[in-house]
This record gives sequence, structure tokens and C-alpha cells, in this order.
Amino acid sequence: MTAEVIDSHLRNKDENGAGIIGLYPLLPDDTCLFLAVDFDKENWEKDMAAFRLVCNELNIPVAIERSHSGNGAHAWFFFAEPVPALSARKLGNALLTKAMSVRHEIRFTSYDRMFPNQDFMPNGGFGNLIVLPMQGGARTKGNSEFIDEKFRSYPDQWAYLASIRKIPLKKMNKYLAECTANDGLGKLGTTEINDADSSKPWESNKPETKLVRADIVSFAYIIRPMEKSVGTSFSKPMKTYRKQPKKHERKRCPVAYRTVIYKRRKFGIQ
Repeated sequence: MTAEVIDSHLRNKDENGAGIIGLYPLLPDDTCLFLAVDFDKENWEKDMAAFRLVCNELNIPVAIERSHSGNGAHAWFFFAEPVPALSARKLGNALLTKAMSVRHEIRFTSYDRMFPNQDFMPNGGFGNLIVLPMQGGARTKGNSEFIDEKFRSYPDQWAYLASIRKIPLKKMNKYLAECTANDGLGKLGTTEINDADSSKPWESNKPETKLVRADIVSFAYIIRPMEKSVGTSFSKPMKTYRKQPKKHERKRCPVAYRTVIYKRRKFGIQ
């Protein structure tokens, strides 16, 4: 990072964004120095307003930046020291849930993702890249700037940046405890561990586990329901059918075979 690189970002006039700066927020030790929550598409202003309101009520410092395109925004949380990405993302998920309780019609149509987008550093990668605010070309249209509650750019962007409070680790843990005190967050109160591609807490893009022929043994037990004996009030079990696995199948999948034997004994099947 040099003065020339920073100057290129701040004075950038390229329509395609060449020369602007982006960062990978996830550090090698699975920590981060900031969290950014991305709102995009339709209704982003209403959703972001509810999200900012929750942060203000909890006295959590947040800075809202209008996106490069002007059709969305980022909510930035800056930390005074490296904090676990897992905890930072949990805080983001908790605040999203709180925002839903304030504005019940929020259906996450505008929420896109968080940065960092992973709890832990993915193998062979760096995580997700986010472009930094204050891009020269976008600022000519009032975009890529920090905005107030009425979505107007602050007159002095640098003075506003200097006024933003950074969150110490101890404070962040306190905010997280307050947000999750009643454990009413459901799945949004947690994050997917080691899910490098998960961008939304309610979705998981983990690959499906596919079965192969060797996983299945060719036997089954069919247990018919109880039937009443004629003229009595007692029930008796009907005949049980079973197909024993061959010896080579027992060797191939011993765990499955032992499991079936256990179930057979449990139900009194000889």
C-alpha cells in the first residue's frame, strides 16, 4: 500500500473502476478488523434504516456508506483490535434479526452478505474481497460516501470518519451477549462453520453427500403392525420377514450390519 495507490483510489475517474482499492477482511488467524453488512436491490433504504435504528438503540457505532452504484449500502463496524470473525459475523446476524423484529416486513430481499463472508480462512483462498469507500469517480454522483439517517452524504467525509468510534473486543462481546440474551435468534444467532461459500445465514451451499453402492447392504427387515386376535382384546405381532446379508456384504459394511443386529435385538427379532 503506497501513497500512489491511495491517491489513485481517491481520485479515480475510471468508469470501469480500474485503480480502486479492495481488501480481504479475513486475516490469516481467522480474525478481522471490520465487519461490513451489504444491503442491495429493492427496499434497501427501508431495510438499512431499520438496521441503523437497532444499532443506535443498542449504542453500537455503525457507519453507513452508499454503494458504488448508488443502489445499495454497506453498514460498517470498525474494531479497535482484531476480533474473531466468527464472533463478528454472529453480531451481524443478531443485529439483522433484531431489525426484523422492528420491521416485520423485512424479508431479506435487500440483504446480500457480510464481509468477512466466512468464519475461518478457506483452504487455498483469502475469503471475499470488498471494495473500499471514497472512490473518486463514484463520489461525483454522491455514491461511495458515508450518509446520514436521511441518506444524505456528510459534508466533510474525513471529519465524519475521524469521529467514528472503534469497537474493542470486550465491547463487541458485550454487544453480542446483549443481542442474544433471550436466545430468540433461531438459526440467525449462529453461523456456518467452515462454510466458505455461505453468504446468508439461513442458506448453506455445502455440497451434498452422495451415496455409493458400497454404502448400502442388500438386506431389509419388514415388520408388519400388530393385529388383534379374533374374539380377544389382545394384539399379537404378525410375521416378520428378513433377508440376511451375504458374508461378503457383512465384511464390506460391518458398521451397518452391527446397527441392524442391534435393532433386531431391540425389537425382539431373532
